[in-house]
Amino acid sequence: HEHLLSLWRSHCASVADRFIERGEEVTESGLLVEALGDLHAELMEGFSNWRERFCEEEATGFEDRALGALPPLAGLRWETIEENVCFGTDEDAEDLSTQLAEIAVYLLVWGEAGNVRFMP
Repeated sequence: HEHLLSLWRSHCASVADRFIERGEEVTESGLLVEALGDLHAELMEGFSNWRERFCEEEATGFEDRALGALPPLAGLRWETIEENVCFGTDEDAEDLSTQLAEIAVYLLVWGEAGNVRFMP
């Protein structure tokens, strides 16, 4: 999880620089939410495009889930970030939770896929 925090921190610095260049006030809430959104867009763009094309094919038997709909996890459930933590509304908290969950799962799968090269 250190890599995720490091990436998020790095994106926060980039967003802060962007806010300062535009002459906007840098707030913690805006910084965290915008940085996570940027990180999500950067990491998930290719996967999102693939998922849309994959789900369009009827032969796959998969339907594209709605944006913000969290996938089932074998009886587990996602915990939404509380709105007071993300400095926004319930909808912001749900979007932030979804983005954070998707990034975490993506990085976990990507990291484990890198271990395949060491298999016999």
